[in-house]
Amino acid sequence: MGMHVTTEQVTTQAAANVLLTSVAVYFPLFIVLILLYETLRPRVPHVYAPENHADFPEAKQRKFLGWVPFLWRIDEAEVAEKCGLDAWVLLRFMKMGRKVALLCVTCSLALFPMYFFTAAVFEAQEQEKQRHHLSQLLPGGANASVVTSMVMIMLDEQLEAGNGTANVLSSDGKVKLDVVDRLTIANVGKDDWRLYFTVLVAYAISVYVMRLLLNEYTVYRKRRHEFLMRKHPQQYSVVISDLPQAQRRPQTLQAYLDFLFPGSVHSVYIGVECAELEGLLDKRQELVYHLYAANVELTEAKSKPDDHDVIKRPKELIGRRFFGLCGTGKEVDAVDHYTEELQKLEAEIVRVRDEILQRQSAEKAQEVTSQKQYGATSAAPRGFSALTDLAEKLRRTKSSMDDRRWGEETLPLLHVSVPVPKRPNVMRSCAFVSFRSIRSAQAAQQLLQVENPRRMVVLPAPNIRDMQWKNFGLPHKLKAKWKLISMGVSLLIGCFWTVPTAFVASMASVDELQHLFPWLGGYLEKNPWLLIVLQQTAPLVYSAMNGLANVIFKLLSTQEGHLSISEVEASRFTKLCFFQAFQMFFVSALAGSIITEFMVFLDQPRMLFFFLGNTIANQSMMFITFIITQFCVDMSVFLLRVSPVAVSAAYHLFAPMHAKLPQPRDWMGLCPVNYQTDLDAPMNLAQQYLVFLFVVVFAPIAPLVGYFGAMFFAVSELSYKRCFFFVNSSRWASTNSMGVFWPPLYSFVIGALIIAQCTLIGLLSLKSAGYGPIVLTAMLPLITLVFHWYAVDLSHLKRAAENLPLDQCCDVDEERKDDSYDFLDGVYQQPAMIEAFRPASILSRDPESGAGAAIDATSVQLETPSAPVEPLNKPAKPISQQTRLAELNKDKKDENKKAD
Repeated sequence: MGMHVTTEQVTTQAAANVLLTSVAVYFPLFIVLILLYETLRPRVPHVYAPENHADFPEAKQRKFLGWVPFLWRIDEAEVAEKCGLDAWVLLRFMKMGRKVALLCVTCSLALFPMYFFTAAVFEAQEQEKQRHHLSQLLPGGANASVVTSMVMIMLDEQLEAGNGTANVLSSDGKVKLDVVDRLTIANVGKDDWRLYFTVLVAYAISVYVMRLLLNEYTVYRKRRHEFLMRKHPQQYSVVISDLPQAQRRPQTLQAYLDFLFPGSVHSVYIGVECAELEGLLDKRQELVYHLYAANVELTEAKSKPDDHDVIKRPKELIGRRFFGLCGTGKEVDAVDHYTEELQKLEAEIVRVRDEILQRQSAEKAQEVTSQKQYGATSAAPRGFSALTDLAEKLRRTKSSMDDRRWGEETLPLLHVSVPVPKRPNVMRSCAFVSFRSIRSAQAAQQLLQVENPRRMVVLPAPNIRDMQWKNFGLPHKLKAKWKLISMGVSLLIGCFWTVPTAFVASMASVDELQHLFPWLGGYLEKNPWLLIVLQQTAPLVYSAMNGLANVIFKLLSTQEGHLSISEVEASRFTKLCFFQAFQMFFVSALAGSIITEFMVFLDQPRMLFFFLGNTIANQSMMFITFIITQFCVDMSVFLLRVSPVAVSAAYHLFAPMHAKLPQPRDWMGLCPVNYQTDLDAPMNLAQQYLVFLFVVVFAPIAPLVGYFGAMFFAVSELSYKRCFFFVNSSRWASTNSMGVFWPPLYSFVIGALIIAQCTLIGLLSLKSAGYGPIVLTAMLPLITLVFHWYAVDLSHLKRAAENLPLDQCCDVDEERKDDSYDFLDGVYQQPAMIEAFRPASILSRDPESGAGAAIDATSVQLETPSAPVEPLNKPAKPISQQTRLAELNKDKKDENKKAD
């Protein structure tokens, strides 16, 4: 006879059923997927092991799970060196989460017996027996019904006045809490002495996390200092944004920096508005690829002529409307057509390039012309050591900038829909400066250059491969506006996202489903297995919702004006952490029990403690299921590279020939399997933080979460190490080594402690734990805030990690005083102003190679100059002490504000 499952059984035994079902479904699936991975890995090495940064012998790689012990024992210094500082931060946080989860497991050995064997349950059963015995002794006639009812009511009041555990019994006298529920604090009665041990575990977790944070920040500071001491253009260069008008020419900015850092300035590059040129160069590159593919097709046709010896030349259909989808069009010879179009485009590129160069400084152009070569701005004269001469040069530059063609700031190109300015020669208010010493580069970042803190902001230069060029030169005011807009939109998304999140959370509750859909009650009664399916599907829907939010936050972060892709990713990580902590934890915890209570929380925010305390313990099983799906499904799919393989298959199926030759590249979002990294660092790290939040919150409440949290962090650490050492290219490590994720991650860990402590305070209040446990727990948030104040304000850990100490800079410069600095030549320049002087090529140029370094768009002038510009080296006029550097570095807007 088959086993029959009823809805009542599913409801009353929900926790045990959900856990057993999750383990029975996902753990075998995890084993099957790992076996599949180990079967495919040695047979398809170009997909699962294209790199070998760890120098792991190939013979050992073929062994079953032979890479697991090797990666588990790998040195962390090797991770930072070969995989980048961002990868090191990600792996260190996983290790930190694993340590906290193991401490939770250790504490559970003491909490489980206390939670499981509580006197409340046994007292309730004994009192239920007394109730049953008393009901048999009382008269059962109609006249005695009132007396019987009064006695029963008095007995109920006695039960509620005791430990308040009458609600743990069902109508038949059996304990309603199953085995899993009895392992949580929900099985502890009111004002029970066991609650002191719950508080003790909360103290142990909080103190241990704070100790780990302090240690991790110290190690992070050392790793970042090692990164800042490397001999690389990034460490020797800075970005100066929002330049004053007096500094927006390479000669004056070079002279100004030479005065501040004598003999240390290597080169200066001031950006120009070249959006039109960038668009033309993109079109030229596409034409080159089309022409190359047409020539390849023609060569193949020549090698295989038909019976009549007629060579079939490739054709191209042109003249169709609506992106080439409508209309008949005209068929032309592809090779001739692309050759002709390329010649026209080359002439247009030369014209636009010359317009950009025409109105540059007459002094600099004459100097470069006399040398018969294009020189970097490092060749500018360095004779402005006198303060009076420098002030006069700044004054003349500022006066020339007051002209209409210079006075207006360049329009930022946030999107292709923004109109391109008609003045392609306008200088941007942003510059790259490379120094000959790390000391000068670090000193420039730590000094306030001008009185207005929003002007002449000096920031470390990102890796040239990490540049977000469309944000290069955006003014401070516009970036501030976009950040405000992004913050507002993110807040709206978080608020409106609560509706679908609350619905998904209600899928795990029969009462909530029947409340939302009354017609569903009868269907669930006939098909109780459907509730089990919904309970297992809810975590997967959560993951899909997080993926959609990730796409939206990525668009918002890109528009905020960050200069590097790493900073864009750090901004997206911040949004994702706020979003997931709010949606997955707060909203789902509230909606999972009583969906209508969420509106009450919006009206009365002070009820947060009581709501969380009332519902959080009962939600532990849903979060355990979520953790199981994360490491059983998501990590297995990540190892199998399902998404990259699927995208690669679509690429080879749909991408045209010109997108595959001479080497594969991306086309309409499709790309080959190893073209880009599998990692989405912000999303991956946000998922790790979410599980860390679950572990910290439930460690004293439902310690069972710690067991699955430890499994998750262990599997994740191995999976990501495998990706870093055997899948990711070295290019990812070079562009993701700034360690931008640790500062916000530290703040979010502090926030996780505060959330966990506030949740426990609310829970203890509902348990009527008495003044002792509540007061002790209420001290924990204060201790956490004092620790944060000590780490940030007293120890200055954040500031110490941002910059390299000047004494270490002097030591490094002394060791490298005889080294050549040719590696700085021509690295930090706009790619368009380099490619415009180079012939079209099918091969992409390495940005760090220094090729094209002799070209400087800000310092070259054609033979036909524009209107003469007043020489900047004209003998200086007497100038008062009040109108020197400080006054000349002020713009008109700053002067007007001061006057007001």
